Order: sequence, then structure tokens, then C-alpha cells
Amino acid sequence: MYNLYINTTGSENKGSFQIDYRNKPLNFAEGTKIAFNNMLMYNSINNISANLGNNIIYILAKPYDLNNSSFDGKLPVKDTSSTKDSQGFYKAKHSGQKDYPTFNDIFIKEVEGARIYKIVIPDGQYSIDALDETIALRLAVDIDTTSKLHNIVDDDLRVFMITAEPTFGKVKFMIDNDTSYNPKFDIVFPTTNFNMNTSIAKFLGIHTMTEKLGFDTEPITGVNDEFWYSFNKSSQDTSGLAFEKADVNNGITSLNIRIRGGIFNGGYDSLSAESDILHSFNITASPGYPQDVSPSNLVFLDVLAVNRTINYLDIRITDQNGREIGQDITEDLSMVITIKETGD
Repeated sequence: MYNLYINTTGSENKGSFQIDYRNKPLNFAEGTKIAFNNMLMYNSINNISANLGNNIIYILAKPYDLNNSSFDGKLPVKDTSSTKDSQGFYKAKHSGQKDYPTFNDIFIKEVEGARIYKIVIPDGQYSIDALDETIALRLAVDIDTTSKLHNIVDDDLRVFMITAEPTFGKVKFMIDNDTSYNPKFDIVFPTTNFNMNTSIAKFLGIHTMTEKLGFDTEPITGVNDEFWYSFNKSSQDTSGLAFEKADVNNGITSLNIRIRGGIFNGGYDSLSAESDILHSFNITASPGYPQDVSPSNLVFLDVLAVNRTINYLDIRITDQNGREIGQDITEDLSMVITIKETGD
């Protein structure tokens, strides 16, 4: 009986990686068995990322003064030196506020009577509060202009705020209204070429939005060139409460440690055709904290790849449905696998 010691040091991808055994290839004899022994990892899994496809939020802003169509002066404006992307968005910049932070991940589209801001959220592990701050710094309407530290104003002064409602496990959108109780902001999403169920709309619990807004993108009155789902129009009340519970874990209930290539006869998830799961476990550590994954008893599985040279072990961490976590695991992990030979 012996152990294989595995770690991801030097690997850019902490959730899908190969261990190289070319200098000393593995070769398993008939009757060999394999078992997961233990793993030390950090709960450092990004819950918002480009890899997950949930890193973009769209915020609609309306003029504060409908008489002259003037917007909040803190809002970013179009960078006239930029070119529009495939969706018609231009890069946005802050309008003459020299002490505002500069970001390259906020974009703007001007439509009839409104602006739509596209914010590309940096990959990371976000709480609702952290997501709120990330958006607030880019939207700028709630930055304290008396401070050079880019602080956010007190909650009771906020104009656009995302917060958690722990009683219901839902997100709450606190959006300022004008004197006619018309919301000055809205959360919107494209109605075409956009998957609400895998986007940040699912993260926020508003993926069941159904009502739409139509906008003229050219100055032709009464012509709706494009439609967007609207949170305000879809909501049944004015509480700002999301429709469903927040899904900050993106539907992940457990993780699987898998070794690809038909090495052993293991477990499989509901969507997989391969029996390559070495071990499954739940994440119990808080975000940013270490977790020691150690089963109380070793479960030995039959090795199928016998009497042949094995130069690599291809290891993947997936969720319970087989979706690879990949580069969304951002910290190194170390693992011990136990090999039991015939006669041990």
C-alpha cells in the first residue's frame, strides 16, 4: 500500500489539472484498488466569473428631470473616442469628476429617454454586499464626493442599492423614486441571445422576469427597435424584493473529485456517462477559509487501467451535475490518494 501526493502548485487551473508521471510512470497490476484519502483546500471558488457566464449586469437609468432629459451628473457618460461593441455599447467614463475611480469594465448604450449601463463584474467570490459595492463604485451615483477614498454614502442616502433580506433569503433592490414614484433605475436583461437561468439574474433571484421594455435606438418615434426584460415591470409590488431566493452558489450543493481516462470504477453524476468520481463532498468552510476533506473510512475502488503505463492523471473538480469548476478555484489544493495492491 502506498500514497500518491498531489497538489496544484504551479498549475494555472486549480480545478482542472494534470499530474505528470512521465519520469516515473504509474503501472497498476491486476487487483489493485484506489481510494481517496484526504484533501486540503480553501473555499476560494468564484461564484461570479466569465467562466460561469454570470458576470454581466445591465442597469437602466432614467433622467432625473424629465422636462429637459437631464441625468444624474455623477453617472458615467459615453467615451466618444470608443467604438461600439456588437450590442451597441460604448465604453463609459466619468463626467469630469477627477477624484472618481476609473474602471474599464463599464459600458453605455443610449436609448430613447434612458441609458443602459453594462457592467462587467470582475471574477471573484461575492457576497451580496460585495456585489453591491462593486456596482456602486462603477455607477458612481452613491460615491461620497467629500472623500477621496471613494467611500459609499450611508445607506439612508443611497440612490441605487442591492442588499440582502435574510428573512426571505432574497435580494432586495432599493431604488430611488422621483416625486411621481417612478423608479429612477431598473435592472434589465436582453430578451434575445441571453440565458437568464445561467446569468447573474439567477444569482440575484430575478431570472423569472417576464415583462418587457421596448426602446427606440434611433430617433424614430414609436418604433421599438429592441426589447429588454424589466425588473420594475415584472415586480408585483414596490418592495424591491427579488422573486426567488438568491442563488449565490449557482446551484452547487456538492463537489466531485474526478480522475478522467477510465482509471477506476467509481461513481457518476446525473449527467455523466463515465464512472470517474473518486470522492464527493459538501463545502462546509466559509468563503476564504480552509477545509479539510477527510472521509472517516477509505472506500477502495477497483482499478480498471491495469498492466499499462500511465503518464498522467487528469483530475477535475466538478459540481454535483458534472459542471467543471476549473479556474474558478483560485487557491492551491493538496490531495492524498491511497493505492492498495494485491496482498496488502
